[in-house]
Amino acid sequence: MEYPHATTAIDLVLRDLREGEPVRLKAVLLTGPAGVGKSRLVRRLGDLLGIGVYRYDGSGASDNMFGGCPKAWSSSIPSAPARAINQMRIANPIVMIDEADKSGTSTHNGRLWDALLPFLERETAARHRDVSLDAELNLSFISYIATANSIEPLPAPLKDRFRIIKVPAPRILDLPVLAANVLQELAVENGEHGFVWPLAHDELEVIARAWERTELSIRKLQKILEATIEARNASAVRH
Repeated sequence: MEYPHATTAIDLVLRDLREGEPVRLKAVLLTGPAGVGKSRLVRRLGDLLGIGVYRYDGSGASDNMFGGCPKAWSSSIPSAPARAINQMRIANPIVMIDEADKSGTSTHNGRLWDALLPFLERETAARHRDVSLDAELNLSFISYIATANSIEPLPAPLKDRFRIIKVPAPRILDLPVLAANVLQELAVENGEHGFVWPLAHDELEVIARAWERTELSIRKLQKILEATIEARNASAVRH
């Protein structure tokens, strides 16, 4: 298990999968403290399910552009779900609304929270009229997963449409598995798809002490591991 601290959350996210049917998950809101790996988990699920993840930055949203902009405007753009299908080239990608709790609250230019609502209802999404394309689209096979540190800022109608799942913080005993996963991800990011050297026992002990001081944040664990690899490489050069 790649995320041993989140096994229950993963089971709840995937409970809608049916053998022989296209991947289509009920709208899910993952909530938990910053750094527990919510966004990382969504990206990994997309990879394993073979459908990819289209990320929409909720923290930078201060309008209703998630739903697109009408074709009459020079800045016309299709809805985020339509763009996700176009980018992924499949009808059922995961659209991740990252940090949904941090989006703008002003209604002057519309809100992300309100723009999301019609897409979360499958019957409505199956006959969505895209304001930019001026065409009816079937967006009902898209899976929506939002992340939030807290659900308190979110309006009740939005929370009612999500299955809210708590992702707990990792434990120190999860370190060997999580560290191995992060090292593998770093290797892929650096174009090194081959073997990743395992951490030595003394390295794990040092990493564990440093990680405990970060409240066991996976985001901080990545930085610690990057520093560890740099130190290891520097030592190899000297010798």
